[in-house]
Amino acid sequence: MQWPTVVRWAPLTFAVGALMAADQPAWAETVPAPALPQHEFCLATIDATAVTAAQIKLEAILKRAQAGQSPLFKIAREQVVSVCIDPHEGLARGFFEPARNMIALRDTLSTSEAIVILLHELRHLDQFSRGHCASIRFDVREEVRFAFMVEADAMAITADAVWTLKQRGDHGPWDTFVDLEDYGDIAEAYAAVKAVGGTRDAALTAAFTQWFQSDWRRESYDRAACMAYYDQLDQSKKLQRYELRSDEALRAVCTLPDGGTYECALPDNLQH
Repeated sequence: MQWPTVVRWAPLTFAVGALMAADQPAWAETVPAPALPQHEFCLATIDATAVTAAQIKLEAILKRAQAGQSPLFKIAREQVVSVCIDPHEGLARGFFEPARNMIALRDTLSTSEAIVILLHELRHLDQFSRGHCASIRFDVREEVRFAFMVEADAMAITADAVWTLKQRGDHGPWDTFVDLEDYGDIAEAYAAVKAVGGTRDAALTAAFTQWFQSDWRRESYDRAACMAYYDQLDQSKKLQRYELRSDEALRAVCTLPDGGTYECALPDNLQH
């Protein structure tokens, strides 16, 4: 099972964090659109009343996921994000689409899989709500650095959230994360710190740092980020720009929902 973050380009649209066989991070300068109206496959908010079979399925996923009391759900309420079941066949297991302020989860996921993906996409929602967005006003290599940061952070926060569920007695999402091909090592890095009595912040840093240890992850996100960047630049009809993102601004991605931070940094060879 592969889980690269995927971003899909369309006018005024980008989708983040999809479970696909190939990685395509997203790039866009947009603001969230109003939530989708509730229909048979969606809950207009995470607290909306479920009526249809798909809505009832979402309600069960949300109830179980919220047992960990992650602050990401407070953000979901503040941002009035919609959550949908995606009934279509495709590569993506889930994604966050800022232009429609929507998180989608593939219909064929188990509940544990859906919880892992939901938490990951909620972190992308959190990042986006704090202004951490890809932009063609920066140099393409800067946007590769940005893509690495938001993905490493989202995976670290996911590890933290499913670890908390495990500590509260729900082992399913954690076991699912550990078993994810090409990503389970991130969960293991988090668990190794906790196993020796390490702090939550230290475990988050370990998980974040571990993201960069995979050549596959770095190569996949690099390639996809560049492709998406130039696609958007072509659509914009603008000249390429070469502004830089500061390392300090990138580290701000690792601000926690409660306003705290954990230590995170790009590897030395990716810093200015």
